[in-house]
Amino acid sequence: MRRHPKAEKLALYAGGDLPLAERVALALHLRFCAHCREEAGRFLRARQAFREEAAALPPGLDWGALEAEMRANIRLGVAAGAIVGGRPRRARSWEPPWKPAFVVTATLAVVMAAGWMLERSRMPAPAAGPGGEVVLRSTPEGLAVEWSSNEAAVFGAGRTPVAAAVNWDGSARAPFLDDETGQVTIYNVAAQ
Repeated sequence: MRRHPKAEKLALYAGGDLPLAERVALALHLRFCAHCREEAGRFLRARQAFREEAAALPPGLDWGALEAEMRANIRLGVAAGAIVGGRPRRARSWEPPWKPAFVVTATLAVVMAAGWMLERSRMPAPAAGPGGEVVLRSTPEGLAVEWSSNEAAVFGAGRTPVAAAVNWDGSARAPFLDDETGQVTIYNVAAQ
């Protein structure tokens, strides 16, 4: 060590709480520095004095009387608990065990009914032409739906879709970005 260690390091060394690498370096310094060795010795003596004082019992302490008082307090607590616990408890109202299951089932039924009604309320897709085929395609003009040789609709007002996705159920989805306003319009088209 080039400099003398701080008092905190010496106190940690005296208490044995310094990490190994620092403890070895400090022990080497203490071997050659009488001033620091004396200071570390003062910390060690103070620590030992605190331990001795903490281990000593207060003068005039009667363990027998203290034990009797503690036992009396425990017996008193047990007796008070028996008195308080002896009161009859108010009966809880009876709840049927099937109530939570009924609530969950009813909630699921309402959700399923709402989904079914929403699915049925969709507008019907245009009828397929003589070929019986509806074609969904993404074009530079937008999302095109063709259901006969001379009937078609284009969604997107002449803008190229940002992305297009076709699902296995015959539906297509394409978002369009308006460059002027920054708004996004999403078209979902389904063929049946």
